[in-house]
Amino acid sequence: MRGALRQAKSMYDKVMFKLLVIDLLKLLKSNYSLYELSRMIDEPPSVISRYVNGRILPSDDKAEAMYRRLREIADIPELVRMKLTIDKNGFLNNQSLIGDISVLRVAASAFVDKYRGRVDKVLSPATDGVPFATIMAELLNVPLVIAKTRREVGVKKFLEISFTTEDGAVMTYYVDRSLIRSRDRILIVDDVIRTGRTHRSLIEMVRRAGATVVGIVVLIVIGDRWKKELKGENIDYILPIVGGG
Repeated sequence: MRGALRQAKSMYDKVMFKLLVIDLLKLLKSNYSLYELSRMIDEPPSVISRYVNGRILPSDDKAEAMYRRLREIADIPELVRMKLTIDKNGFLNNQSLIGDISVLRVAASAFVDKYRGRVDKVLSPATDGVPFATIMAELLNVPLVIAKTRREVGVKKFLEISFTTEDGAVMTYYVDRSLIRSRDRILIVDDVIRTGRTHRSLIEMVRRAGATVVGIVVLIVIGDRWKKELKGENIDYILPIVGGG
């Protein structure tokens, strides 16, 4: 998001950017003392404390400079990894990750420059990917569309797509037809890609509506099986995991 404040079109955008800087400070404060952070970003410890506690926001210029320096320090893949656990059977537990708004906001910021101005809507499958998708839509200042596994009462027309899951079950996703229009530029956002079948089905749904998928953004990719399913698609992710469940 370098130069993001210069691109911001509203006070809302500027405040959101400054809150992102505060999120970065909060996350780094768990690994560094106030005095260490002070040396890193050339701000007094007392001022950093006031930032972290939400008492003040940095000026536009300070926020820009702090963001650049903090992004040099922060290891975003490691921040994501620290929020994951894998049980004795090898299954991934990401509940701590999807509930940590600061980590999600910082992770989403890694992709904002790439997609700013190129996306009309964010599409996410229910359920675990929705928190990350919500933040991505917020940072891009575009609407969020959620693909659900049941028809909503009161919706007259749906886009729908069915596919067979890895265990042989049939899964169907539904989206209110009015929410995706022809020529919309859609960014699919989720928490994890495993096989890629879910995301391939959403790509097909979007294309049937006459819209375009500009990319897929996820926090985590597991293994390599998804690469064949999503070959030729634009995939961005924070953390790759070898194997996993």
